[in-house]
Amino acid sequence: MPSWERRPRPREAAPLRAWNGVDAVARVATARDETGENAARARRPNLNPPADGAGIVSCAHCYKRYKTVELLREHERDAGHSRHDPRCGECGKHFACVDTLRQHLGLTTGPSAARCKSAFEARGGCARCVFIPPSSPATTDEADAVAASASARRERHRCPFDVAAAPARGRRRAVAVDCEMVGDDVDGGGAMCARVCVVDERGTALLSTHVAPTRPVTDYRTELTGVTEESLRGAPSFEDVRARVLALIRGGGGGGEVTPHDHAFLVGHDLAHDLECLDIAREIPRAMLRDTATYAPFKRHTHRPYKLRTLAEAFLGLHIQTDGVAHDPREDAHAAMRLYLGARDSCEVHHPDVDAREAAAAGKGEERGADGACGAPRFRCWCGDKVGAETTDADADGDAPRRGASASTSTTPTKAGKSRAKGLAPSPVAVLKDATNVRSPSAK
Repeated sequence: MPSWERRPRPREAAPLRAWNGVDAVARVATARDETGENAARARRPNLNPPADGAGIVSCAHCYKRYKTVELLREHERDAGHSRHDPRCGECGKHFACVDTLRQHLGLTTGPSAARCKSAFEARGGCARCVFIPPSSPATTDEADAVAASASARRERHRCPFDVAAAPARGRRRAVAVDCEMVGDDVDGGGAMCARVCVVDERGTALLSTHVAPTRPVTDYRTELTGVTEESLRGAPSFEDVRARVLALIRGGGGGGEVTPHDHAFLVGHDLAHDLECLDIAREIPRAMLRDTATYAPFKRHTHRPYKLRTLAEAFLGLHIQTDGVAHDPREDAHAAMRLYLGARDSCEVHHPDVDAREAAAAGKGEERGADGACGAPRFRCWCGDKVGAETTDADADGDAPRRGASASTSTTPTKAGKSRAKGLAPSPVAVLKDATNVRSPSAK
């Protein structure tokens, strides 16, 4: 028989094997037969590593699977999981940011988990803070249980982004700032401060004023800033406005002696621009900055920052910075403040039985892996912002310095303030690649 007519002998089809060595067909059938908590437990991967270090093991936080315990330990050290991570209320999986958690629950485009999506819809989950209420006990009348679940739980749940009128007691005060800039370069570029607004936690404007230009204006950018030549006439000087902003941040308005505890947290979106144009980057410690653009849970799944209007719409249900309408600095500052307050109180709402604030203030992760191993948290949670909490420059903004990361800064937006803004931006750290929390190459 010619060689081209020969056919290989058929082999016996081997049964499909899952990662943990169990027949895939039998595993699926077992999972379908079980109900309730047993079914949820059957769908979760093996979280207990074998004693001899062999076999497939899984991370207890993100459920990523590894072939050896050594690889699992390396992942746990590098991923920086903690109880402050965005986490699914149904399956318990940790995510790098809220964006990936929304995809997991089917709230945005992208791959989703059918079981978790169904639980979110059936239990009346909150679309803003992505909280899933716990399941109610089984009742004999299934129709009544389903009817009462969604509406009753929505009424009982207090979304952390529904900020109350009064600030929480025992917290260090916070102020939010937003600036509008005009062009002062020959080509219309540059960023010179033309309007400033500072608000407190209630959204009350502590300062709202135009600023007299210190250099000739080449582009007023009226369609975005709302600033015109007439609005700048008779405006306070830049030095006067700068001093007033610093007084509001430092707590020097009462005329008494200023102490470190009087210093407020400074909230804003992309604070590097605002502090640079006000020339106060060196005056504000990095540990006191709360930037909603760099806070890890607020970032995209690609680890790039969202625009303020996108965050405001997703978390607050607000529509700001409408196309064709000039930006309102008070509206922008209040939106950034509400985002900060919501993120600050999220741990207390999602984990009421655990005092997560102390762990966040100390910069330690509390949750552990399969045998208790866990590295340093990859970001500092804002739930630790309270009076008496010790903070350092390493705890500034949302990203905590990781192993091998330097304390240098990232680039600044304009030429004039490159030297002044050094030390402002968060440390460049290796970020997580996707929802599986795999370390990505360092940005250059």
